[in-house]
Amino acid sequence: MVFFVTALCYRRFTVIILFSCLLAVNAVSGSFRDVSATVIWAEDFEDGNHDGWTVHLGTFSAVDNTLRASGFVLNAISHPSSLETGTWSIDLYFSPIPHYSSIYMFVEDIGQGIGNNGYWLYITTFRVTLHLETEFVTDPIANFSFPEPLNGWQHFDITRDSTGLIRTYINETLCMEATHTEHNTANYFLIQLRDGDAIDNVVVSDTIDITPPPISTEFHSPLIPIHFLLGVAIIPAALLLAILVFGIRRRPPAPHT
Repeated sequence: MVFFVTALCYRRFTVIILFSCLLAVNAVSGSFRDVSATVIWAEDFEDGNHDGWTVHLGTFSAVDNTLRASGFVLNAISHPSSLETGTWSIDLYFSPIPHYSSIYMFVEDIGQGIGNNGYWLYITTFRVTLHLETEFVTDPIANFSFPEPLNGWQHFDITRDSTGLIRTYINETLCMEATHTEHNTANYFLIQLRDGDAIDNVVVSDTIDITPPPISTEFHSPLIPIHFLLGVAIIPAALLLAILVFGIRRRPPAPHT
């Protein structure tokens, strides 16, 4: 577990406040992709094109053997994919300027570059959030905050089993999991990229190809991590202690008799 230390100093005393926060503290590594997995489709762009993909917004090029977006603030591209359970693996290049990109593992349909009726990851410089999209209304399910700002190539693996359990791994680390069963119709795999971002090495299979490690229940609590709640409780208590200590030290001496 990682601890942050904040010192509150006033004249002759120092109060040390210790609290933990949800970053990479409880993330644990898993064993990665089973080489015997049944791959349904894959793309490494080594042929220098993106044949078989449909551009919905913006401009894409694969001349450098990666699929790179350019020309628009938001660029969207999809590939036919009928899997609602299995494993989706992808390399994502994330440019250093704060922004966001999205991976729609599966959606039923697409409107103006936005996936509808399915599950997707909203990825920002500081956080990744699992969303449910229903009639173009998004509903966050779970999230994970990065220990450092996202920058450069990152590897994502997302699995969903027959019970609706969705697990997200980033750079071979299990970051979050949640069970959701509302949507089970898949027609497309959709990517949204900001200008300069890129993807590579897309592999989609109809099996769960990653054996998950144990994960603490306090790690994957959707949206409101237990560490945040502890921090909220501990910080005011520490500040109250500081006030009491300062008040005692500042109390005037009793008058001499």
